[in-house]
Amino acid sequence: MTSVLVYTALVGAVAVVNVAYGRLRAASPPRSHAWFGCLAAPVALLIALRVLLGLSWTVWAVLAAATVAGHWLGRRWGARERTPSPARWRLAVYAG
Repeated sequence: MTSVLVYTALVGAVAVVNVAYGRLRAASPPRSHAWFGCLAAPVALLIALRVLLGLSWTVWAVLAAATVAGHWLGRRWGARERTPSPARWRLAVYAG
């Protein structure tokens, strides 16, 4: 029972961390270095987490699903905030 709680907490933590990466990815230009970095960093952390904690491949698959879900949620939440502020509009008008 304890291991189920630990795994549930681990999956939740992975999802929450990846929400932040998903929001960063939504704010960065598509297919830029930052965009690829936001995709690669959580995967590297996931692999390191699996090796350090000695997790089985089944748990790793669930953590990978939590990574995808966190990225998806972060991208959805980050896309809502992409409306430029009035200061950005002014800057764009004066710069053009």
